[in-house]
Amino acid sequence: MIKKTYLILAHKNPNQLKRLIDRINDENSFFIIHIDKKSDIEPFTNIIRGANIQFLTNRTNCLWGDFSQIIATIRLMEEAIKSKRDGIIIHLTGQDYPVKSLTKINCFLETHIKYNFIDSLPIEEVWKFYFDRTEMYKFNLSDTQRNYVIIRNISRKSLKLFFKGKISFGQLVLLLKKRKLKLGLRHYGGSAWWAFNSETNAKIYHYIHDNYKALRDYYQYTIFPDEVFFQTIIKHLQEQDSSIKIAPSLTYVNWTRNPEAASPLTFSIDDIEELKLLPENKLFARKFDTTLDEKILDALDKWNGFAK
Repeated sequence: MIKKTYLILAHKNPNQLKRLIDRINDENSFFIIHIDKKSDIEPFTNIIRGANIQFLTNRTNCLWGDFSQIIATIRLMEEAIKSKRDGIIIHLTGQDYPVKSLTKINCFLETHIKYNFIDSLPIEEVWKFYFDRTEMYKFNLSDTQRNYVIIRNISRKSLKLFFKGKISFGQLVLLLKKRKLKLGLRHYGGSAWWAFNSETNAKIYHYIHDNYKALRDYYQYTIFPDEVFFQTIIKHLQEQDSSIKIAPSLTYVNWTRNPEAASPLTFSIDDIEELKLLPENKLFARKFDTTLDEKILDALDKWNGFAK
């Protein structure tokens, strides 16, 4: 049976994370978990235990829509390589949940092990206003969620922010330079959630490691870099390596009900039929929040044979 290494980013709801792990845990699963540095890790480590469960000690202060999310994910990828496990590496969050039975998950992964699952299309096909991501500078004003500015160049707005002490002199100077993606990369974009076979995971990690400064210098000023960073790199590597095969993401996310929102739909019990009808390649969905609605997880468990 295929080996699965789950890389999980989480920051809240320890019991929900435990429930996720319990549902997808088997003798061939291994979990590497990053808890946001702003969050108390003890409520998680107190209830989530096992020989196949590892919490990262080198934690990152993850900001919303920020490059810090990429840093945390790279650290997870590194630990997956250190574990020397083959099989598939699956990137999830603590607010994801399986929408297929464990038997169906294992069967699908077993028969598609040569593929890497990530949504990756030319950026202009994904977002109408993609210039916000490729040409604008994103500066965080604080650690508070969504407290940032996006600026293209020196302007009345940027000067006002500088004199108010909101952005630094160094950031103001950056605005004199046009942002440019180096290394011969072309922009690709798509959903942030992916699954790579162990060989591709290693190739992507080593490419990042070898080119980290150039990648960081560009993507640290990108809004929502997790929707372009890995997508761009894997397509670049695929151009040089035909063994890298790409298929759509395994994770279903609903943006359609409020396409202008900055976050996807949080599923409730009212959405159970929608989730039941997902195609066979959608193994997980996000997002869920048990503080808002736990009945949807109960319904999914019953549908997939997890319920007691």
